[in-house]
Amino acid sequence: MSKSMIRLKGHICNSVRDVASYFDYKEFIDYLFSEDLEYWFLEETKLLEEAHRRNISKPETELEHISEGVKKVRIEYQNHVETAKEEIEILKAVMSVFEPVYSDLASKLQTIIDGIIQGITKTIKITGTPFGATVCLNGKQMDMVTPLEILIHNGNYQIGIYKKGYKSKTESFEVTEDSEYHYELEHFPEFEDDSGNKHFFVNGFSFEMIRVDGGTYIMGDTSELCNANQNDLPTHQVTLSTFYIGKFEVTQAMWKAVMGSEPSSFEGNDLPAENVHWSDCQNFVAKLNSLTGKIFALPTEAQWEYAARGGKTHPVGQKLPNEIGLYDMSENVWEWCKDWYELYSSKSQTDPQGPACGYHHILRGGSWCNGNDGCSVSKRRVDDPYNRDNLLGFRLVLLPFHGG
Repeated sequence: MSKSMIRLKGHICNSVRDVASYFDYKEFIDYLFSEDLEYWFLEETKLLEEAHRRNISKPETELEHISEGVKKVRIEYQNHVETAKEEIEILKAVMSVFEPVYSDLASKLQTIIDGIIQGITKTIKITGTPFGATVCLNGKQMDMVTPLEILIHNGNYQIGIYKKGYKSKTESFEVTEDSEYHYELEHFPEFEDDSGNKHFFVNGFSFEMIRVDGGTYIMGDTSELCNANQNDLPTHQVTLSTFYIGKFEVTQAMWKAVMGSEPSSFEGNDLPAENVHWSDCQNFVAKLNSLTGKIFALPTEAQWEYAARGGKTHPVGQKLPNEIGLYDMSENVWEWCKDWYELYSSKSQTDPQGPACGYHHILRGGSWCNGNDGCSVSKRRVDDPYNRDNLLGFRLVLLPFHGG
């Protein structure tokens, strides 16, 4: 036996053994390396080498001999339908070894393999709402999330569709031909994700509230801000309890979902709801609370600044978030806060709520028409609670002892 033939034989056997071992299909491995089939491999290697050396066409009788081997594999498919795909991969591995030596034979083998695949498998497209759902077939989780396309055999299946925040769906279906499976999952009205953030679903609109762990900070125009604005002084220590704050400003889509109206000057579902005064915001909050059974509110300015330090209008979420995942805490719209305005005190405070009454309310964050100094995390704006314009919007907070 020539050295080239020994190498070719070793290549064939090693490739097939590697693939077979990977799939760990013992019954097929035993069949594949039975004496008869191993003899067939040896003889086939000799013929391939000889044909390659002489550069002649392989006799049709030899192609029929190979077809007989394929027929044996086909019988295995019929007897073990659930593992047919693994056997096809093994046959492909054998074919890939033949291809460099005898490409015409490889092409004909590929035609045979394609015919086997078409005869025993069907293409199922799984699509629906929401995207990114996990799919389980007969209790086995698929590697990819929806939308996806898979090859499966004819038969009856139990399919399960799962995604956090949605009610799972499980049902039986029969596969007899190429088809599409479509699902619609019902959203839970509220759920908490792995990061501790809360998600809500109201009248078809979903929104996220970011958890802000309580702590102590220095509030006001601290030295690193370099604003030197007397309205933002004196700095003072503030301690806050844990709360949740909107990942985004309240958008026009969210306003319409809750209120059924559209107050904004600029048009766009993902643009912030603007042209709203402080009392409009309170009406929105009251309606949202009645829909959810929670108690949302405008943030106090101490909560707003603490969250901001953790870090023309534009659609929300287009800029990078701050350190705790909040978007557009500056340079989009001024955001109404709960507090009436008063001058700062240097005294330390815990969960400050602002004065009980006043003439003006606080806004924070700057807007699309302000310079950098107007967008500082410490910058305070005061305004009449009944003033409306397209620079004014808001975001929400949810307190754990109210909402969790």
